[in-house]
Amino acid sequence: MRDRSEVLKKRRSILLVGTILVAAVPFSGAFAAEQGAPAVTAPAPEWPKWYFYGGLEAGDRFFGDRPGSGFGRAPPPANWLTPVTTQSRAKFEEYGEVRPGAFLDWINLQTGTTDGRYAFDFWGRSVGLNNQSYTLDASELGRHYLSLGWDQTPHLISTSAKTIVGGVGTSSLTVPNSVQAALQAQLPNAALAAPPAANGVLGQTARTNIENIINSNLAPLELWTQRDTATGGYRFTPTPDWDFGVDYSHEHRTGLRPTGVSWGYTCTGPATATTPGCTSPATPQSPRPTNVVEIPQPLNDTTQNVEGKGEYVGTTFWGTRWTTNLKYNGSFFDQDVKQIDIENPFCLTCSLFTGLNRGPNALRWAPPPSNNANAITSNTAVDLPFWKSRFVNTFQYNAMRQDDAFVNTGTNGTIMPPVTLGSVPVGSLNGKVDTFLWNGVYTGRPTKDLQLTIRGRHYDIDNRTPSLHIDNWIWGDSGCAGGTLLVTGMCAPNAARNSLPISYTKDNASGEATWRAARWASVGGGAY
Repeated sequence: MRDRSEVLKKRRSILLVGTILVAAVPFSGAFAAEQGAPAVTAPAPEWPKWYFYGGLEAGDRFFGDRPGSGFGRAPPPANWLTPVTTQSRAKFEEYGEVRPGAFLDWINLQTGTTDGRYAFDFWGRSVGLNNQSYTLDASELGRHYLSLGWDQTPHLISTSAKTIVGGVGTSSLTVPNSVQAALQAQLPNAALAAPPAANGVLGQTARTNIENIINSNLAPLELWTQRDTATGGYRFTPTPDWDFGVDYSHEHRTGLRPTGVSWGYTCTGPATATTPGCTSPATPQSPRPTNVVEIPQPLNDTTQNVEGKGEYVGTTFWGTRWTTNLKYNGSFFDQDVKQIDIENPFCLTCSLFTGLNRGPNALRWAPPPSNNANAITSNTAVDLPFWKSRFVNTFQYNAMRQDDAFVNTGTNGTIMPPVTLGSVPVGSLNGKVDTFLWNGVYTGRPTKDLQLTIRGRHYDIDNRTPSLHIDNWIWGDSGCAGGTLLVTGMCAPNAARNSLPISYTKDNASGEATWRAARWASVGGGAY
């Protein structure tokens, strides 16, 4: 018994010593740390390394034979432009300048981190020329994306054009009184042609005189357009499920381009020596425009486009995938040139309805008016929990507006009857057109070999533009469209018209089924 009790005592002693040693190990480590022993620490994070890259292309340019403007007069009897006098640079520089001397064709600068997280990219092309462009892209991979740009788009139409009008580049184009008087004197006989022979001689002489008068008063004219466009876009993806973005563009268009403006008159019946181009005054007819004057139309308008969108991708409560997005689009067009007034080159003291010289002394032309549109679009796609089916749904609402003031076409002493709404004069269209679209598509596969497709569509145009009334109107600056002038100078109310805003709704529905009977044969049908 003694021996057994001593053995137990020795075992207890060994266990106690072992417990003390195990407990002493961390204590001794802490004590050693307090005494300055080295401790194990995590390495410090490294700063990302950046890379830099760039390039450019530059040089010097000279010409052995550079095209000129092309403006010039050919010697008689040609007088007008000939291939000799139209060797211009218009085609050579149609979409951008090609200057002699030093040039920088393109430059590119790039920087970013070597881990791909940050990146910046800049490009400049045709630097300093009228077709230059610049872009800057910056991004933080997976989160932020920014894009900025600015570019110019030129179009050189002609460097050899000619004109007799003054005030080029403005909305008021003039012709010297002396030129108008000289051309007006030739107008009565200009349309005469054989037979009889006397008429043919008079007509040819008048047309030759007109050519000589115009050629001796021509001035050089360069026709061109320029579009300056600024763009910006930003995209943000805070999580893998969300995506937001906004885009904006601003385009300013300027320049001069050729535009035809109608004028003049014609009356039914054969021409005679005393009333060329018209019947006898005993049967007067309302004049109609027949001739066209080409003018340098000034351009000055702005177009802005805006887009904002958001998208989400997630999981339905029954465990399938679905995605939805919401988008806004806006377009705004602003016309700075509301109307263009032109002095008729062939009329200084013409009359609309009497005498040999008939026609308007002043012409007026109206460019397209300012307008805007705003649209909201929603798209949703969801996987359904049965038949491996899917449903896609689209809603869109668009509101279009136009409310520029009417252009007064009474330029020659003629008074246009007022445009009325319920007998009350109005000064603008007050155009309002709304559209609504719904479109849904369902696809499913009940069995491996059977596929179903069901479609539905609803489209509605709601035109809330008021129906306007007008008793008569002025035709081509030449007079009343329906009837002669009243004593008051207003067009007689015998050609009344009402505008007719059109609205409608259209619904479509269809269903299709396709059954694959064998690997080499399918049978299908549908209803619409």
